[in-house]
Order: sequence, then structure tokens, then C-alpha cells
Amino acid sequence: GRRGVALCLPPNWPDDGLFAIDRIDEANSVVIAIQRWSKEVASINFDMLLDFKNLSDLWINANWSEVEAAISSKVLLDAKPYKLANDFK
Repeated sequence: GRRGVALCLPPNWPDDGLFAIDRIDEANSVVIAIQRWSKEVASINFDMLLDFKNLSDLWINANWSEVEAAISSKVLLDAKPYKLANDFK
């Protein structure tokens, strides 16, 4: 693909990568994540994620890879990340 054409160098992968955490839907207890290029959307239940208090506690680790990208916690650094490949096929 051509998604690298507009990529600023050096990339800041949490901000410029494949996925983004769009918002928290408190009413349905889910975090909404999107794939930036396909616009595919996934709703991830709170209980599948690490402990967090607000959106700024979460970031996407390995955001250059569709297989390895995972939601990680800035609060619990030792916790196991949640792989986005589980929700984006």
C-alpha cells in the first residue's frame, strides 16, 4: 500500500501507526479502537483490557504491526497487553 507516503519520519508509532484508540464508551463498557486505513472499528470490553482510569492511561504498543499491535497500560507497565489482532481480522 501507499500508507507510508504521508508518514512523517521518524515515525511516532503510538500516534502514527496502524491503529488508534478512538474513545471510551462508558455506557457499554467498551473501548472503541479503529484501523486508520481500512476504517474498521472494534469494540473491546473493559474486562479484556488492563486496569485504566481514562483514555490517557492506554497506548498502542508495536503499532507498526497488524499482528503484534496491542493496547498497553501506562499505569501497569508489567501487565500483559491486549493484542488488537483478536478484534481486527
